[in-house]
Amino acid sequence: SFATFPVPPAPADYRLEVESIRGGQAQLSTRVNLAWTFRSETVPDGFAPLSITAVRFTPSLDDRNAAPADRFTVVPFDVSRQEGATVATIRHLDVDASFDGGQTWHHALVVRIGERVFALLRHPRRGGGTVSLRATSRDRDGNTMEQTIVDAYHLRDR
Repeated sequence: SFATFPVPPAPADYRLEVESIRGGQAQLSTRVNLAWTFRSETVPDGFAPLSITAVRFTPSLDDRNAAPADRFTVVPFDVSRQEGATVATIRHLDVDASFDGGQTWHHALVVRIGERVFALLRHPRRGGGTVSLRATSRDRDGNTMEQTIVDAYHLRDR
């Protein structure tokens, strides 16, 4: 997807929010929310990619998009930006997991090894539910990102 938004000439702070809700028989990624805050202004050529981020979680799942309950689980993830955007160093990045559809959240340990980043989650004892994931970040320029994926993947009994 691609969108452009005209802005006044003077620098200003903005908040952009996107939400996707899947109904019907959808069982996974039933709600995805992304919100960014950033500073922007009119540029001479009329277009400038924003330095906003998004997280792509890549957990190891079985053929039913499920991971085992009652264990620690490592969830690799990537942080991406728009092509051509200026890159500001991420100063703060948190990942949380929910096992009740996003009602309560549990902080995950985030570990970086070289260029790879991982979240360490403790799955609950019982399967049959889902895991929701949330990431928040702030870069050195003050841009923020909040991303929530409700029902990201299933939990199964061992």
